[in-house]
Amino acid sequence: MDRFVKDFGLGWIFCGALVALGLFFLAEGVRIKLTWQPAVGKVVGHGTVSWKFRTTKASAIVKFRTPEGRVIHFESRISTSSKYGYLQQVPVRFRPDRPTEAEIDSFDTLFFSPVLFLGLGVGLPLTSLGLWLIWDRRPKQWLPPPTTKYRSKP
Repeated sequence: MDRFVKDFGLGWIFCGALVALGLFFLAEGVRIKLTWQPAVGKVVGHGTVSWKFRTTKASAIVKFRTPEGRVIHFESRISTSSKYGYLQQVPVRFRPDRPTEAEIDSFDTLFFSPVLFLGLGVGLPLTSLGLWLIWDRRPKQWLPPPTTKYRSKP
């Protein structure tokens, strides 16, 4: 097992960084869910992104009303525009002290990134460990016996 730790090398640092990012994004999603105020908004459009001569739909533009009556427009930071249709009602979370800081309240926008990063950060080492164990315990019959001497050509 010590050889696995040594053989995996920089992979531990990479996977640790993925887990750390996943935990950070998870904490951010939980903070938004617990401290930001809920509201109901409507999708009033979709932002567009141009990339190499193509225009594709990007994130949803949402309009909602605060309890004080202010109308707020924001663009979702996650590109899930295909999920939300024009004038579709969506749950929204916004900061009470800064209502322009808002996000669509769904699993995709709040918890998809943490699940992705944590899954990769934990799944890659487990997969590597499994493959390493299979490789390390394979029959070594195809190897020549250690007593065989090979002569080099002069």
